[in-house]
Amino acid sequence: MSRLRVQSIVGAGKLGLFDRFLGLVSPGTLVRRGQNRLAELYVNQHLKRAAYKSAETNRLNEHWSSSNEDINVILYRELDKMRARSRWLLRNNPHAMGMMNAYISHIIATGLTLQCRVARMIQANDPDGNPVLESVEMDAWNDYVEAKFNEWAEFADARSTELLPESFLDDQELFLRRLIEDGEVFVYLGTDTSLPGVPLRLMFIEPDSLDSSLTTYGGNPVVMGVELDQRTYRPLAYHIMQGTTEAGLYIGLGKTIRIPASNMLHVFKRLRPKQVRGIPHLAVVMQKFFDLDEWTDAELLGNKIAACFGVMIEMPNGEGTLKGLEPEDSDKATDAQGNPLSTVEPGIIGYLPEGAKVNVVSPQKPGATFDMFSKYILKSIGAGTLGGISYPAMTRDTSGQTFAGGRLSQNMDYQSFRPFQEFVARKFCTPVYRRWLAMAVLSRTIIAPGYFDNPTFWQACEFMPPGWAGGVNPLQEVNASIQSMEAGITNLADETAFNGKDWKRQLRLAGKIKRMADSLGLSLKGVNLAAQEINAAKTEEINPEAAELLGEQNQ
Repeated sequence: MSRLRVQSIVGAGKLGLFDRFLGLVSPGTLVRRGQNRLAELYVNQHLKRAAYKSAETNRLNEHWSSSNEDINVILYRELDKMRARSRWLLRNNPHAMGMMNAYISHIIATGLTLQCRVARMIQANDPDGNPVLESVEMDAWNDYVEAKFNEWAEFADARSTELLPESFLDDQELFLRRLIEDGEVFVYLGTDTSLPGVPLRLMFIEPDSLDSSLTTYGGNPVVMGVELDQRTYRPLAYHIMQGTTEAGLYIGLGKTIRIPASNMLHVFKRLRPKQVRGIPHLAVVMQKFFDLDEWTDAELLGNKIAACFGVMIEMPNGEGTLKGLEPEDSDKATDAQGNPLSTVEPGIIGYLPEGAKVNVVSPQKPGATFDMFSKYILKSIGAGTLGGISYPAMTRDTSGQTFAGGRLSQNMDYQSFRPFQEFVARKFCTPVYRRWLAMAVLSRTIIAPGYFDNPTFWQACEFMPPGWAGGVNPLQEVNASIQSMEAGITNLADETAFNGKDWKRQLRLAGKIKRMADSLGLSLKGVNLAAQEINAAKTEEINPEAAELLGEQNQ
């Protein structure tokens, strides 16, 4: 075998002295060593290159650890720490609390109100005289049930030992706070027959109260305190440590009670199949919140240091004395009164020994990019939270924002908050109302014939969210609503619901106002026209172009 062939095989690596000697003694061995070296080079340079660059591992991302473990295994190991950090942020970080306040004020606000929609089918005729079935709502029954539910809701927690919530509106706010902060909410649906009326009682339970030490119960798996059906993986019961709920008195450590799933509302956003427990909504942005908080403290400390000012007096020989003189005979830096200089004060006049040099210590102030970068971090935090929230909504900072940009961010927030409103209504308000209605029928507070034969018919309802704030130009908003209804895109029910009102009540109230105005000899239309003329006159004095545009819109 020629030496050229040996070098071509081993060419990927440099031939060392040992390889050269080995090639003289046993060329075949050198060839095998070269083949192994080529194979190792191929593995290192080619097989580690993944088809997707995001799956590639190199020296720049080798610290990036990832896992494909089961979601419940991950939560069992890390959920407590994430929940504790989430609570810490909402206790100490103003930006985190600002985000929470934005969610509460936009999603809950004045509360989601019950609207019963029970309707019966009657036979009627269409304009051509053909028989048709028409749905007619049972307004009297619906109004009565709404009044009774609101009566219970006003003092809903008088039956519970919970101290903070005082009404169902407070429960809605607490529900959303716990959902965002802890990632999950546990509400025990109990009863209290000691008070008159519907005996439904609500009680919030801390997620930490679940007994995570149990692994099985009655042959069923128990995952982080949740007992699951071994076949369908649906929750069957919740194991709560005693002393944490009214369902049982504290007996001792390790003692738990089993609450059936039918008596517990366990609500969380399910992000993975078979996920048993909820993840705090701040999980993705916790580190960003913490880093921003730390950076703010560092910036504040830097500014404090920058505010310091000092003077260092350097003597000619570097020892604090003048050349040729003993320390006790050395001249000192003195003020006008001959006292040694030890502090720098406004208006001071001092004398320095000959040859002494003054060095001013003035720490540099931190960079001027803090505001820009903090806005970037807050924007990424808002976009990274579950559902998303705009920077102005989270910080109440609208500086530098155009009218179009403000409307666009408002619309995006509306699209983000609306699913949360539906989630609160569907997962909390509606189940509570259904349980309340069943108890109300049993206690004969509500009369609903055949309720338990067909509960779906009597449970028809919706919880109307609070109204969404309009834009900065109310006239355009109203004109847009009118034109949308005239074009058939929306109707009165849609427009009033957008403002958090019920169209039937609005029409009844409008009729009542009109009847009273007629009885007093007032013309509401004239009053409205007079108000428009006054406003137009004021606008014309301020801005003639705006007045002209307003006149065209009114025409």
